Amino acid sequence: MLFEILKGYSPIRAFMHRELKKFPPLSGNILDLGGYNSATYWNYLNPRTGDCRIFAVDIALKNKPQIVADLEKGLPLGSEVFDYVLLFNLLEHVFSYQELIIETKRVLKPSGLVLCFVPFLKEFHADPHDYFRYTHSALEKIFRRGGFTHIRIVSKGGIFTVGANLSGVSLKVFPLKIMANLIALGLDFLVKIAFGDRFEHSYVLGYFVIAGR
Repeated sequence: MLFEILKGYSPIRAFMHRELKKFPPLSGNILDLGGYNSATYWNYLNPRTGDCRIFAVDIALKNKPQIVADLEKGLPLGSEVFDYVLLFNLLEHVFSYQELIIETKRVLKPSGLVLCFVPFLKEFHADPHDYFRYTHSALEKIFRRGGFTHIRIVSKGGIFTVGANLSGVSLKVFPLKIMANLIALGLDFLVKIAFGDRFEHSYVLGYFVIAGR
């Protein structure tokens, strides 16, 4: 995460990028719900050029999605079509989240995977609405109720890193943000040495979910 922080990314975004870099290059049909092709996470997912087809779905025309649809009303797509479905920083903005997860499973191939990231201790951020924050337990239950059986959830946090991420919203001087984030990472490293994972799991930036049928 250190190099991501030095690039100017927030701790929560740096955590998301770190998890994305662990995946091999994606291939096949990829459904990006609420996303767009110029999003920064594509720099880390590394899709195989010429071997994947990316379909962004959104109701906001400004994002230039390939498919315009209201995610609150189901997906206007066939069943078992996609190798990957991406839900990055999306579920907190969807009121009918359980229905969306059920729809996600429907359009996913039997061997496909869902990659999902949700923030937890993060400021209110309407786009156009901001409804929920999900715990580890809630995410597991939501995906299981959606029909998924193979679920892996990774969390990242730390009392100082969470504080730096939240205070970064009000820090207007860019170098101060980077300095605050670096100090927070260092302090949480010391806390982890002293107390183990106790505070990392109590003060969570966000969760990365990998789910298969």
